[in-house]
Parts: sequence; structure tokens; C-alpha cells
Amino acid sequence: MKIVMLWFTLFLSHFLYAKEKVTAYTYYDFQPFVIDTKQQTGLIYDFASLLSKLSHGKYHFSVRYIPRKRLDKHLMTGNYEIVIFAYPLWFGDGEKIKYLWSDPIIPDENAIISHKSKPFEFESMESFRGVSIIGILGHRFFSDKDYKYYDINVIAEAPNWPAAIKMVNSNRADIGIMSMASTKYLLKEMNVPNIYLSKKPPYTFGHCIFTNPQLKKLHQFILDVTKNIKENNEWNKILKKYHLSS
Repeated sequence: MKIVMLWFTLFLSHFLYAKEKVTAYTYYDFQPFVIDTKQQTGLIYDFASLLSKLSHGKYHFSVRYIPRKRLDKHLMTGNYEIVIFAYPLWFGDGEKIKYLWSDPIIPDENAIISHKSKPFEFESMESFRGVSIIGILGHRFFSDKDYKYYDINVIAEAPNWPAAIKMVNSNRADIGIMSMASTKYLLKEMNVPNIYLSKKPPYTFGHCIFTNPQLKKLHQFILDVTKNIKENNEWNKILKKYHLSS
């Protein structure tokens, strides 16, 4: 009888205190957010671990990378918990009514890089006329209308962000456009002495988290954690690790 009671107590304890598993989807495939999906290294993985720790055993967050088109289809099924680091306009939710959004966790902007011998300064969309741009495979920085109206000349698409930086550094394209967070990290990690950064960005945004509208308790946890995240020492150490601390 004692053995049965002990087994029941252990079972009940496990049931009551088992961590709720949360899949944090991301379509980011660039540094410093994702460095290696197999090794699960990068800022997003570190942030997910921090969220698990700050939940004090209630949640366990695990990151799953999924390409953007597949992510869009998956969201339509309603079978998801959170998407980690996104922006409302990129998901057609500028009014924030489709999903439950956090405030921006990491402020960012589109950085414009050029060669120091031909420094490029952005003033307006007209600045892009007659300029050769190296694009990034799978990423679009302008609307179809802007590409046509301003005669934006994307001469090639690099396979990733480091390759784009190398092309500009070797004067094979006038400019490249990418996330400032990624640019800061890569310029510290790469040997590219000829890169110049435009002082004015064409676009600013922030990396947020959005939650399935059905999961209001999870969303509230995200809000509670992120509202004071700037004051969290572990978070600031993560930012410093990826050259993003102010």
C-alpha cells in the first residue's frame, strides 16, 4: 500500500509540475540570430533558454527554424505557440489584430553598406537610382512598386549576409542592405576594412514576439518578461556576446 501511495504521489507531483513545452518558431536564417541550426547556436537560442529560465519551471522553450513560406502555411493551421523575433508589418498585421504581439525586444534598422572609396549616404528612395545593389537570396527590402518606380537595380543575390558584405568590400556592388543587428555582428567577426555605413537608414523596426491568440496566459508571460528585459543582466550579457550592447 505504501508503495502504491508513493508511486501515486510521484505521478501527481510530475503531473502538477511538468514544464509546458513551447515551440518558438523562427524563419531567421542569418547571424547573429541564428548561427548554426544543427548546433542550436545564436541569439535566438540563447534568448529561448533565458525565457525558460525566467519561467521558473513553468515553460520550456525550444527553437525550431522553418523557412518563411512554410511558416506562413503553418500559421494558417493555427497549430503554433509563438514566433520569435518578427515585425507586425512583415506579417500583414500592422493593426496587431491577427496575433498577440510583444513590444519590440531588439530595436533594429536596415543598414546600408558601401565601399569606403564610394561612400553611399541615403537621403530618400531617389538615392537608389543608378546604384547597383547586391541582394540577399530570399529577402526583399522594397515593395514591387518601389523596385519599378525607382528603377532599383539588384545586380545579383548573395546566398547569405556575409557573402553580400564581401561583395561590397571587394567593390563588386555599390551597396548592400541588411539588418543593422546583423551588420554590427558581422563587421566585428569578419575582416572587411573597406565597409562604410550610411548614417541614415531607409527603415527602422523592432524584433518582437507574437503568440497564438488562443494562448493568452503564454502571451501574458511573454509581456511580463519582456517589459523589463533591458534591466536583466543575463539578457545584457547575451547582447554583448553578439556585439549588440549599446
